[in-house]
Amino acid sequence: MSTLKTSETHKHSWKFTTHLATLCTLIVLYLHFCQDWTLNENEVIMNNKLHKFFSIYPKHSQGANPFDPLTTEKRLKKYYPYDKETNWKTKIPKTIWQMWRFKPTEENFPYHELHDKWAELNPNFKYHFETNGNLIDMLCEEFKYTVPEIAYALETLPSLILKADLSRYLMLFLYGGAYSDLDVNLIIPIDEWFDTNRNVGLVVGMETDGTESYASQLKDQMENWFFKAKPRHPVMAKVIATVVKNTFEAHDKGLVPDDKDHQDREFCTRFSVLGWTGPQVLSKVVQAHINSLHNPTIVDTNLIRSGDCMDRANANAPVIPHGTGFNFHTVKCMNAPMMVDDIVIYPQNTLKGEDKKDRYLHHLYHGSWKG
Repeated sequence: MSTLKTSETHKHSWKFTTHLATLCTLIVLYLHFCQDWTLNENEVIMNNKLHKFFSIYPKHSQGANPFDPLTTEKRLKKYYPYDKETNWKTKIPKTIWQMWRFKPTEENFPYHELHDKWAELNPNFKYHFETNGNLIDMLCEEFKYTVPEIAYALETLPSLILKADLSRYLMLFLYGGAYSDLDVNLIIPIDEWFDTNRNVGLVVGMETDGTESYASQLKDQMENWFFKAKPRHPVMAKVIATVVKNTFEAHDKGLVPDDKDHQDREFCTRFSVLGWTGPQVLSKVVQAHINSLHNPTIVDTNLIRSGDCMDRANANAPVIPHGTGFNFHTVKCMNAPMMVDDIVIYPQNTLKGEDKKDRYLHHLYHGSWKG
């Protein structure tokens, strides 16, 4: 009899424990899904931001967080995958992209001679010219169903130069090839460049090499008025995700681009044209990508650096964060191309020089966007 009572006691005890565990689980779940009362001020602000975005793109924004560049980058990789094994066997498409406010056939188009040279000197390339308006419409239509925060950012950017910057990144991300501003004079056909016939995924150039003293943030800047890329290259995905994040943060702060006399200022704010969508974004992303690579292959085709240049560069050298492997000192005073895995970096004079013998391009820096 005592054995039966003991068994019943254990049975009731086990049922009580089970019910208690179930109750605790329900309480935890309730708190997890109904925890608005525990949100701090920043979390409430973020929830409001996301609610605003989701209300604009309710059908296509599942999983998107426009304030998180990693989320945007992951969505780009999901819908536009880049298979390194497959893409290693291909080359950057022989395609040239340019854009302007209106077509070259219209009256008062200012770049006829420069525009014509791109097609004349590169007969093996496909040439595409897009107006800013048509290109923006096409890109918004492409991304509103896949990565809607890109479409939202592109539509809401407050000036044409910002839209043009993001458009060029998106255009080469989708289709690959070479992009050039219209105020760039092509000197050497692209087929004769160093990167031709090499397994290259991205081609960029130094705009400043540290010798200039007019603006500290420009001392190791890559330019974005000419670059080349394979379709869907991961660096371009990171650039796009960063621009999208900058755009949402800028709108949230009520900031507008500071696009006048940027070289004469002591510094540029984070949300100036240069740092919002322009070459500072490209420079930082490329450098961060290279530093994220495990044991990258670096080929410096000419280790010799000019003594005068080195003196000026060292005098104006920015502070380098501790532990940064690829930095300003890696690229200062280059006089020949450098390869880092599948990225080619051209020296300043190759893509910017005026009277240098090995230059490929001459950028005229008309800077119509500054007005």
